[in-house]
Amino acid sequence: MTLMMRITRLFKADMHGLLDLLEEPEAVLKQAIRDMQSERV
Repeated sequence: MTLMMRITRLFKADMHGLLDLLEEPEAVLKQAIRDMQSERV
């Protein structure tokens, strides 16, 4: 694995971690409930 690929993977992981911090847990939970309900119909 090249050094550039490793740096890219680390950057992506940091970005995903940052997005996880910005998301509202309540909104994510409500969306998951809506998704489950729509699958049952």
